[in-house]
Amino acid sequence: MRDAADYLTRIKALVVANPKVVRWSVVREEAQGEIGLFRYRLTLCDGSLLEMFEFFRIEEGVQVIKYSFHW
Repeated sequence: MRDAADYLTRIKALVVANPKVVRWSVVREEAQGEIGLFRYRLTLCDGSLLEMFEFFRIEEGVQVIKYSFHW
């Protein structure tokens, strides 16, 4: 991965490709060089909601600085 934008693209591709996700929205997303964050809200096939948040840095791979996942 070259930068935060690449990582965000990969995460979004994984969310879209997952058959358990029926709907999703971007609450917040930022990529500035090697630092980025995202907050996504997903609706799963059973009707439950999943909110994902990650603040990360790209430095010899992905280093997650802060995260929160609520199902």
